[in-house]
Amino acid sequence: MEPETVTLLLIEDNPADARLLAEALRDAGPSLIRPRLLIEETLRAGLERIDVDTIDVILLDLSLPDSAGLETFRAVHAAAPQLPIVILSGLDDEQLATAAVQAGAQDYLVKGRIDGSGLTRAVRYAIERKRAQLAQEALVLQQSRMEGVLLAARELAHRINNDVQLAVGSLSLLEESEPLPATLRTMIGDALARLMGVANHIQQFQSVIRVETRDTPVGPALDLRRSVDPPP
Repeated sequence: MEPETVTLLLIEDNPADARLLAEALRDAGPSLIRPRLLIEETLRAGLERIDVDTIDVILLDLSLPDSAGLETFRAVHAAAPQLPIVILSGLDDEQLATAAVQAGAQDYLVKGRIDGSGLTRAVRYAIERKRAQLAQEALVLQQSRMEGVLLAARELAHRINNDVQLAVGSLSLLEESEPLPATLRTMIGDALARLMGVANHIQQFQSVIRVETRDTPVGPALDLRRSVDPPP
C-alpha cells in the first residue's frame, strides 16, 4: 500500500523546535503517511496559509508572537474546524495543552520528546479521530433535521385530521337534512366515503410518525362511526 501524502502545517516561532520536528519527520521509519511539512511562525501567517493551501493536520504551538494560550487554539480551530489540530507543548505547559484537547484539539505532543515514528503515529491517529468526530457530528445533525421534519409532519397531520373531522361533521348534518334531493344525498355519501378514506390514511401516517418519534399522539383520532352515524 502506497503511503498517503499528508500536508502538515506547523505553526511554531522557535526555529530550533521547528528544525527538530522537521528532522524527526525525515528520520521516521516506514509509515502509512508521507508527510509534507509547511512552516509558519505567527498565528496570522498560519491562518493565511490555511486559506490558500490544502492542509490535512495542524501542528500548533500555543505561544506565538501574536497570540498566546488557549486563544491561539481557539483562533485556529474557528478558522478550520474541520481540521485536526495537534498541540505542541513545552514541559511547563502540559496543563494548558490538556485544556486545549478538552476544547477540541485531537492530541498534544511534548517538545523534546518527539521522535519520527511517534509523530507520524500521532498525526495518523489525529486524522482518524477527526474523521470519526466529523462523521458523528454529521449523523447528529441529520438526526436533528429528521426530527424537525417529523415534528412538522406530525403537526400538519394533526391539523388535517381536525379539518377532516369538521368536514365529516358538517356533511353528516347536511345528509340528515330533509327534504334532500336524491342526487345531492348520493354526492354527500360519496364525499363522506372519500373523507373516511382520507381519515384512515391520516391515522396510519400518525401511527408511523409516533413510532419514529417515540412520542404520544398529537391529537384525537377521527372516530368515523361516531361522526357519520346519526344519533339514536
